[in-house]
Amino acid sequence: MKYSVNPCGICKKIYKEPEFKVDAVNSCVANTSAAFLGYPSNEIIQGKNYDNWQQCISDTIDERININQNDYKVSINPVFGQSAHYFPKIFNKTNDVQKSYEICNKYCAKERLKNECSQNCYIDANSLLPIKENFNDIKTTQNDKPKKPDNKKIKSQNISLLKVMKEHPIIFWLSFLVYMVLFLFILYTFIKSLFTNFN
Repeated sequence: MKYSVNPCGICKKIYKEPEFKVDAVNSCVANTSAAFLGYPSNEIIQGKNYDNWQQCISDTIDERININQNDYKVSINPVFGQSAHYFPKIFNKTNDVQKSYEICNKYCAKERLKNECSQNCYIDANSLLPIKENFNDIKTTQNDKPKKPDNKKIKSQNISLLKVMKEHPIIFWLSFLVYMVLFLFILYTFIKSLFTNFN
């Protein structure tokens, strides 16, 4: 079976917590793509890999950041290769995802950064998407492709007070009270200065 490499789905799944935003997904996609290309540099990510990266980052910005994409410029994160990516080389020899994943984890057991190495095995293995070679072989399964989230475009890029009030009521009301106290203090000082005799 033939596979294509697109780490976007698994990277967004691994780094789904809100605090990760776009940067962690960017690094994950860049590191994984570079590992399959066999060279620890983001400069080698071109063509289809670059298109996959660009689409992934564009979707991630839409999903996670309430900002106009023109105002949020992102480039491919640098690839340092601190933890090993054994899976792509093993897979090139075996052409078996499960077997390659198991061997990869055995190699990682000897690594200094075991957890990061094992996570790389997992991400690399789940970055492979089967290519359907003819129509007779098509069988739709949930594991074939990561599901693309329902992406409702945000009509207004401005953060509304109502949205903030609903999502973060404590922060909203505390901020509101602080501003009201400051406003009342300024108003009181202004009125007092109007009626104060400076003779």
